[in-house]
Amino acid sequence: RRWAGLVGLSFGALLILDYFPSGVFGDIPYVSSTINYAITAGVAYVLVILLGSPSLQYFRLPRIHVKSLLVLVLVSPMIFHSVTHEDLESKKLSEAILGIIFLLSIGIGEEIFSRGVIFGVLRRFGQWRAIFGSSLLFALMHLNLYTGKNWDAWQAYAHVWSTFGFGVLMCAVMITTRSIWAS
Repeated sequence: RRWAGLVGLSFGALLILDYFPSGVFGDIPYVSSTINYAITAGVAYVLVILLGSPSLQYFRLPRIHVKSLLVLVLVSPMIFHSVTHEDLESKKLSEAILGIIFLLSIGIGEEIFSRGVIFGVLRRFGQWRAIFGSSLLFALMHLNLYTGKNWDAWQAYAHVWSTFGFGVLMCAVMITTRSIWAS
């Protein structure tokens, strides 16, 4: 029943991301999507509080110690690569700022939902189950990118597995730094 509830919550988050106030700010790039992720983050945070989730302990600033610094140093090349790869486009400053806010809202919304709600619910069954279960649901939520005319089984398969690995990595970052904000 708990898994069915978590899958249902994941589906609900996808509905918010796909259908909630889209089009209200249609002329301004990234604004509707940013609002959708902010709503998802807010709903997820309320769920964390209402459920009395064990993951609530991770909603503080990162603890800085040797292990957390090592983890952040190991993860930083991945961040550097994603920000500096050659496929980046030149944008006007106003559009670039909105794009950066949008990217941050994606991270915050997905992390609070996946690490806050799902990890927290599954944490009661052990840390490894929470890590792998939350990472699996996090990965499966990305299948919405391949629905309808965009369906490509191999791309979906590769994306789910890479996203699953990323989810496991972000759980490790969260647990090591004792903060969801680092992930």
